[in-house]
Amino acid sequence: MADAIARMVAYLTNGHQPWKPDRFDHCGPNFNSAKGENDGRGRNGHKVKRPTGDAAMKALILTALERGGPQIAGEIAKRIHLDHHSVNAKLTRMFGDRLIDRAKCRRSKVSGRLVFVYALRDHG
Repeated sequence: MADAIARMVAYLTNGHQPWKPDRFDHCGPNFNSAKGENDGRGRNGHKVKRPTGDAAMKALILTALERGGPQIAGEIAKRIHLDHHSVNAKLTRMFGDRLIDRAKCRRSKVSGRLVFVYALRDHG
């Protein structure tokens, strides 16, 4: 056993190249999204311009809820092709302004947790 340890120490201390990281040349994580070659492009390859203002996002969300009925935030984000974080934030503000209703009544397919389902508020 001691012979094996001595051989391992000799192997590790011989002039091998020092350890270096595989591909990270900077410290810390990279939170930028990995965008593909085709991101943000339509069928014919032209850049698709999405409305980014608050009023435009509100109109897109309300239209998606009118057409699709009650949905979770991720479904709405996929339908209107916007980031789910900003859609979720806008839905929360719209709920605070009493424009829509929400209830935790659907299970997430991924985690199994209850998630909010958003629906248009009845003003009648």
